[in-house]
Amino acid sequence: MPNIGQQHSIEKSRQLQRNLYLAAKKDKQRRFHALYDRIFRLNILWRAWKEVRENKGSAGIDGITFEMIEEYGVEEYLLDIQENLQNKKYRPKPVKRVYIPKPDGKQRPLGIPTIRDRIVQQACKIVIEPVFEANFLDNSYGFHPKRDAKQATEKVKKELYKNWYVVDADIQGYFDNINHEILLGLLNRRISDRRVIKLCRQWLQAGVIENGKYYPTEKGSPQGGVISPLLANIYLHVLDSYWENHMLLKILRRNIKDERVVQIIKRYLKSGVMENEVVRATEEGSPQGGNLSPLLANIYLNEFDKEFERRGVLLVRYADDIVLLSKSKRASERILESSTRYLEKNLKLKVNKDKSRTVSVFALRNFKFLGFALGRNGNGIFIRVHGKSWKKMKDKLKELSSRRRVQSVKPVLKKIETYMRGWLNYYAVASMRNNIDNLNKWLYHRIRMCIWKMWRRPRSKMKYLMKLGVPMELAYMAANSRRGYWQTSNTIAVKMALTKERLIDKGYYDLSNAYQSMHINY
Repeated sequence: MPNIGQQHSIEKSRQLQRNLYLAAKKDKQRRFHALYDRIFRLNILWRAWKEVRENKGSAGIDGITFEMIEEYGVEEYLLDIQENLQNKKYRPKPVKRVYIPKPDGKQRPLGIPTIRDRIVQQACKIVIEPVFEANFLDNSYGFHPKRDAKQATEKVKKELYKNWYVVDADIQGYFDNINHEILLGLLNRRISDRRVIKLCRQWLQAGVIENGKYYPTEKGSPQGGVISPLLANIYLHVLDSYWENHMLLKILRRNIKDERVVQIIKRYLKSGVMENEVVRATEEGSPQGGNLSPLLANIYLNEFDKEFERRGVLLVRYADDIVLLSKSKRASERILESSTRYLEKNLKLKVNKDKSRTVSVFALRNFKFLGFALGRNGNGIFIRVHGKSWKKMKDKLKELSSRRRVQSVKPVLKKIETYMRGWLNYYAVASMRNNIDNLNKWLYHRIRMCIWKMWRRPRSKMKYLMKLGVPMELAYMAANSRRGYWQTSNTIAVKMALTKERLIDKGYYDLSNAYQSMHINY
């Protein structure tokens, strides 16, 4: 398929997403059918291939790589997938278990699906994501289009000015403990196409291959799968909705003294919807079309923010990282208790009671959220890089600039630039000017040390120093110094030869300049 055709296909798939989103937004109780037929459309599969290819990644248990698929022919490969889906012969393979180290020394399990399964998962995600995005609330930031961790962190910072207690709820092994039946039930609320539900069930129950042995998966959604973040958001969306409905009833009770009226409205909200002669429960929202709905919607939208400000709950969630904010210690303790009860009873998740806590913002020093440290000091609310995140970054720079590993400077400088450009792009929202300046000086020193070692012999060192404008006497003293690489690379002679400007010309990524140019946007 030519590039123009591929681009047309991508635009066509985006138009489908817009139509699905608008339809789902217009009627939040609607269940969608005939979605499976859209998943195996060639324009959807082409877009899925493009997005999976851009994400790179290793092969699954079948050993098939991207290069092998391109050699075979991408269009032929996608046509094979389309035929399997169309004839209902598609069966996902088990995921390959790999482990990556965590900052605390433990290991995080990942499940790597085959590229074929990733393409089908991505195609399914393209089709069903708009349906669920229409329902997701504004307090959820993880793995949503045009939403990211920086926005979640800034939202918490903004709300810390109005709230004095933070509730940090820690879900233990979230992705490993998702209940399949509950998740499939949540999918079924919006999707009536059983073929799509069956696809998701197959992925959840595909199993894991570890050290050549097969293990079935009876719960959990393997991290590493393309569709896992969307399924995880669908699962925890119930918690977000719980707090919204909880707040609506609280608003009503404050304004309506007659409890009987509140109970009538509560029953109305829970009365369900009949579709194709089947009654479905309504766990969220107010049914559109009812006489009472416009009034309830107005009460909800107009009073909701005020209630949060006065005594309510503000929830900010990024995947399974949950932060709730309140104005009093007593309220924060109640919030933690009710959230824990809901997560464990309704969603069958385990809350880590040792890590979950309520803490005053004024006493806060190291409240960690998405790699940031948030709190309050004499100058107001601050966002900084958490100590663990800073240490992880510095350890990586030490590894990249190790004098034992550096054979050539330019490739090393390129690797440092790639890593730090991504790191700063994420953490630029944090205040760290002095720390970045000190890190920049330290890294300049590390690069000078590597170059100094590469010059090897005293004669070579003296020659290079003089070539770079260092007087003979200074060059001789530095070249014949008995001090170590680290100390000598910080002498006047070496710093005069390897100036900041010269290193930048060689490709050094100046961290101070990069941080200032990014941080100014915040």
